[in-house]
Amino acid sequence: MSTLNNDAGDEPLRTTSSEARQISQLDRARDSRSQILSRLWAGNAGGAVTTLSAMALLSRSGTLPPTTTLWPLGSFILGLILLGGGAIFALVAQVPALRESEDATSIMDVKLDHIRRPSEHAGFSFNNAETVTGLLAALTFAVGVLAGFASLLLELVP
Repeated sequence: MSTLNNDAGDEPLRTTSSEARQISQLDRARDSRSQILSRLWAGNAGGAVTTLSAMALLSRSGTLPPTTTLWPLGSFILGLILLGGGAIFALVAQVPALRESEDATSIMDVKLDHIRRPSEHAGFSFNNAETVTGLLAALTFAVGVLAGFASLLLELVP
């Protein structure tokens, strides 16, 4: 059994080894989820910049960029919009629970609507906007990459 201090500083909270393992697993899972979302931001942004750079290069050489380059560009930009919307929605959705916890004077003041499972709190639920938009952004990233390769192949094959 390990001992953790609570915020009030009253008496130490005791956790069993299984609870400590669960907390550790949730922390690792939350970190992994955060890294995946960061990589999706970077991947979609990088894809959009790369596609725009290719379009600019083609237009400087005197040829119009093919309309097929709009598919990967649109897909990457849609991924960025989804990630941004999910982050904003997740932040706004937390406001009622935060306000309620500020006003609560005891555990009896907390509404059951704001009590979530630890895995849901870590963001592993299809009720979490960031999770859903992250999955959709991963899909748009894959579509953007595939569309980009297809566009490149169409340009190379006579």
